[in-house]
Amino acid sequence: YPAFLIFWILNKFIYILFKIFKIKLLTAPLEAIGHQIFDLECFFYEKNKYKFKFKPLILTHGKFIANKYLLKYQKKKYSFFEINNKFLCLILYYQKLFKNVTFDTSSYVATRKAAKCYKVLKQNDLSIKLDKEDVLKAEQILKNANIEIKKKLVILHVRDNSFKPFDGETYRSSKIKNFSLSIDYLLKKKYQIIRIGNQGMTKNPYGNKIIDLSKLQFNENLQLLQLYLVSKCSFFIGTCSGPYKFATIFKKPILTVDMAPMSLMFPVARKAIALPKLYRNIKTKKIINVKDIFDYNFSNLRLDKEFKANNIELIDNSPKDILEGVREIERLAKNKNFVTSILQRNFKKLFNKDCYAFYAESNIANSFINKYKKYL
Repeated sequence: YPAFLIFWILNKFIYILFKIFKIKLLTAPLEAIGHQIFDLECFFYEKNKYKFKFKPLILTHGKFIANKYLLKYQKKKYSFFEINNKFLCLILYYQKLFKNVTFDTSSYVATRKAAKCYKVLKQNDLSIKLDKEDVLKAEQILKNANIEIKKKLVILHVRDNSFKPFDGETYRSSKIKNFSLSIDYLLKKKYQIIRIGNQGMTKNPYGNKIIDLSKLQFNENLQLLQLYLVSKCSFFIGTCSGPYKFATIFKKPILTVDMAPMSLMFPVARKAIALPKLYRNIKTKKIINVKDIFDYNFSNLRLDKEFKANNIELIDNSPKDILEGVREIERLAKNKNFVTSILQRNFKKLFNKDCYAFYAESNIANSFINKYKKYL
C-alpha cells in the first residue's frame, strides 16, 4: 500500500506531462516476446484505423523490452517514443496500473474472448528482413563460438517451469524429454537442431546432439542470434509460449506442441499446425471429449487453480504424438502446402465467435485428429 500511494501521487504529475505531449503507455507486457511482436502490431493497426491522437511510450531498458534488435526493425515501421533510463522505466512500469495514462491492450490477448491479433495477422504483413550488418554480426558471433550453421536447421523451444514459475499457469509447460523420438528422427534426416530459451531452463538431456543456446553466455547478443537463427531455419518447433512468434515474422512453418487451454490452441501464424493437450477428469481418469470441453466452457479455463477446481488435469502430448507432428510439419514445409483439410475444418466449427482463436488461420495437426477421433 505505501508503494501504491507513492505511484498514485506520481500519477498526478505524469498525467499532466502525458497530456501535454500526447503520449500514453501500453499496458502490454512488452518484456515478453510474443507481446512485443503482436501487441505493437495490433496497436498500430488500430491507431491507423481509429486515428488515435496519441503516441505510445515504450520502455526499452533491459528486461522491460523482450528483444532490442527486433525493436530496431519495429522502429522502421512504427512511430513511438521510448525511454531507456532504468529508474524512469521502473517508475513508469507501475504507471500501467492507472487508466488515465495508459492504453488498454488486453483485447489483443484476452483469453476469455476472441483475440484481435488473429484478425490483424490476416490483414497485415508482419514480416521483417534482417539487414546486412546484423547478419554479418550474427555470423561472426557464431563463428567465434565455434558454431557452424548448416542449411537444414530446425529451431526448438520447450517452455518449462523455470519461466514465470509463479504465474499459476504451469500447465503451459512441456518436458524436453518428450521430444526424444523427434530429435532422433531429425538427426537421422540430417537436420541441425538448435534449442532456444531462457537461462535456467531444464538441463538438455541430449548432450552434443543439439546446440543449446540457453546454456551459452551471449548476453544481449543472444537476442540477435535468436532472430538470425529463426530466419535461417527450415521450420520451428515450439510450445505454449511466445518464442514461436519469431517464426511468424519470418514466415517459417511452425509446429506447436502441448497447446492449452483449448480456446487458444491455434498459433497466431499462417503456416502452422498445433497439437493440443488432452483434458482428463481427475476422479474418473477418463478423457473429456472436445465438444464437452467447449459446451461446459472448460476451454476458457486459464489458471492451474481453475482446472483443479473443475477436477481436470491436462495430459502432455506423447513422444509418438510429437514425432507424428514433426513429420507432418516437415512434409508441409517441403510441399509448401497448408491447405485446410475437411477434418481440420470440422474441428474449427467447435470454436464459436467469442472463442479466443476463432479467427486463426493455423490448424490442428491432421495426425492428432486421426489418432484421437473418438474424443473430437
